[in-house]
Amino acid sequence: MKWALLGLLCAAPEAGLTQSTPVITVRLSVLLVPITPLVSIECRTVGRFTLQSETNFQHTHGLNLKYYTQTPLAGPYAFVGSALVSSALLRRDGAGTWLPYAGGGYAHVFGSDWVFDGRLGVGPTLNADKNSVYPVIKVGVGKRF
Repeated sequence: MKWALLGLLCAAPEAGLTQSTPVITVRLSVLLVPITPLVSIECRTVGRFTLQSETNFQHTHGLNLKYYTQTPLAGPYAFVGSALVSSALLRRDGAGTWLPYAGGGYAHVFGSDWVFDGRLGVGPTLNADKNSVYPVIKVGVGKRF
């Protein structure tokens, strides 16, 4: 359901774009702390803003709003987001913990429309057994469509 909603949000504002303008990026990423593989879909919304949804289909799900300083889906960007992480490391009962975060990153375009993306951010846990501040370090590669 959330993937369908994200698809509608992506398609609506960009309906007038030509075929050569990338609108969506599908990416395989790795969160480095703790090591967690993720699948993400990022789409253009308005202007240089994009919306990104990411998940590992088990215990980590996130939603990010990015602002690209030069070109949407390429170059430097700032982001804010939030993740729901279910882990016994954060809560003894393994229930979900909210992690809001913010930071910056860079999406390097290579080949025809391939992207290498890296980002660094920081955010606190809100409802863990012992709340703390965690780094958000991610790298990934994907394709723009």
